[in-house]
Amino acid sequence: MPGKGLGYSKIGMAKYNIIYIEDNPTDYEMVKAILEEKDLLKEMVRVEKKEELIKAMDSFVFDIVLTDYSLPVFHGLEAMRIVIEKFPEKPIIMITGNLPDEIAVDVIKQGAWDYVLKENVYRLVPSIKAVMERVQMIKEKAQTLEALKEQEENYRILAESSPYGIVVHSKGKVLYHNKKAAEIFEEGDGFLGIDLAEYLHPEYK
Repeated sequence: MPGKGLGYSKIGMAKYNIIYIEDNPTDYEMVKAILEEKDLLKEMVRVEKKEELIKAMDSFVFDIVLTDYSLPVFHGLEAMRIVIEKFPEKPIIMITGNLPDEIAVDVIKQGAWDYVLKENVYRLVPSIKAVMERVQMIKEKAQTLEALKEQEENYRILAESSPYGIVVHSKGKVLYHNKKAAEIFEEGDGFLGIDLAEYLHPEYK
């Protein structure tokens, strides 16, 4: 699907596809030259207007979005909202001139992963590497959680099909029980949250 792929295999050996929302061709070429020099750029598309951004997101498989804060046609924050609405997992870095602290904080709150001042534009290189490492970590975490959910479901199926009563508790409070356990204790509606000691003979407590 358009826009879904990641243009890297290992962080540090990566080249990225980038959408750059920038009205100044000179600034665009400067950033492009820096990224090419550091061997980070696979391909970069420059857009200025809202319609161009939407078209680029639909037709270009991108990894990251760079955007200026002040644009003559539409604002950088609006550009961020458009990207986030369609691709919330894609990192966005704001590249701009002097940015007051309160605006910089707002930019991050609105969804930017980082911001870089044009006077310190070489900081863009470590910024891109850092945000793409975060993307990789988020992706790996999601895969791990999915694997755990699948494993948990497999254990649940095994437990529910067991001919034995199975109860899981923490400090005596029942966290899980299978259907067979409910039958054994004659609790048709289940007994989650109940103190397990209530079901034990006094001499076994």
